[in-house]
Amino acid sequence: MNAEKTTPKRASKQQNDLQAINNTTTKTNAKDPYSAERPPQSRRLLEWISLKDSPNGVIPNSDELFATLQEIHKLNECIFIARGRPRELSEIEWLIIEWRSSRDREEFLTSVLCLRLNEALAHRSWSQEIAWPIRDTGMIIRANPLFPSQRLYEILTIYFPADLDEEGISSIETFRGLPCWHLDDEDPAEYPSAAIKSQNPAWIEGTCEYQMQTARRLAYFIEFADEEGERIYKEKVRYNPRGRPSWDVMVNFFEELKDLGMIGYQSRHVEFVEVVHYVPENYVPEPPRPISPEAMKRFDNSPVYDSDVSL
Repeated sequence: MNAEKTTPKRASKQQNDLQAINNTTTKTNAKDPYSAERPPQSRRLLEWISLKDSPNGVIPNSDELFATLQEIHKLNECIFIARGRPRELSEIEWLIIEWRSSRDREEFLTSVLCLRLNEALAHRSWSQEIAWPIRDTGMIIRANPLFPSQRLYEILTIYFPADLDEEGISSIETFRGLPCWHLDDEDPAEYPSAAIKSQNPAWIEGTCEYQMQTARRLAYFIEFADEEGERIYKEKVRYNPRGRPSWDVMVNFFEELKDLGMIGYQSRHVEFVEVVHYVPENYVPEPPRPISPEAMKRFDNSPVYDSDVSL
């Protein structure tokens, strides 16, 4: 698909020894000298569309874009379609389509339905990214289409040098991530680690200019039970290495990423709703809830970016 190319400017505040980023520019490279070999055509693929003018965060059923997405969801090749507005970017709405394989998406690109999608997007301002999940099992996003989900996703875009060698890439892909010790039915209030329901990394295709260097990006999807679950997890879960004092779990998480070569990151929070073909005719998805004052205070102490695009 032909997507609008944009250059976001992101201003950030970082703490805990993370390198400060001020007035940086991230620009996707059209010609990628560090382009990694594309995964096999049998691997899953995420198509990540950012709408920049979606009114009030709601696409009504009468909109041709919504109707087209419902038709795409009927395809066996489509695993899911999710939509959500990042809390930190009120003017942006994300549409994420997960395909069973890149081969399936390539076949879709030659279809009449793809033409309909392009026509539905033609009058909108939008951009697009492609991402490849590292793990080829499980769903990246889970969201109830009829009852707005309370699950909160924190999506980290983590920047690494573009010229990583195979050993460096392998180390990142085997990174264990955040600790998660619990059973599905455990209460996060009693077992804080139960607040995390899933975490899934995906390489974003291509490179970009970031902090005056060429970088590759890793999207890290963290699924929390809800906003309170995120707070409980980040405040109460501790990393306890043998024979050493306990560490704050998030400090340890980012320290390990720095050891793997991370040069920066950004954070977005989204509550997704799945787009499906069997919703009632009168169904209208609810707009995203505003950020609570308590959450805003936490965001003030985390990386904050002024941006007009998704990634």
